[in-house]
Amino acid sequence: MGLLNAIYSYKSENGVLFATYASACVRNRMVSAARSHMAKRNLPLNFSLPFDDIVNLGSVEDDPQEILAAKEETARLLEIINFKLSGFEKSVLKRYLTGESYEQIAKALDTNAKAVDNALQRIKKKMKSTD
Repeated sequence: MGLLNAIYSYKSENGVLFATYASACVRNRMVSAARSHMAKRNLPLNFSLPFDDIVNLGSVEDDPQEILAAKEETARLLEIINFKLSGFEKSVLKRYLTGESYEQIAKALDTNAKAVDNALQRIKKKMKSTD
């Protein structure tokens, strides 16, 4: 998109080489895309599962070994939630999983959005741990 924008908006009378102009357009478009990706409105998507992973969960019923592995993973995650997460982290996770925004969670728990974000980062780290 940045290159296409450069092609349509380039004016040779400005005295700038096309390669220089195109490079700046592409770089600016990449920076803009990165900022947009990391915007708060996209944070829930950054923590979501790929659709293929969700669809593949249905096929677990076919293989007894996969059923057992899924049950063990579920038990592990429940153990983490019940024993490793603080009360605040449990509350944040519950509200986050119901689709509430950081601001809504913060208001409901009488805290700020940064504390909610920090709690979600700790939860993510604990959920990935294999201890």
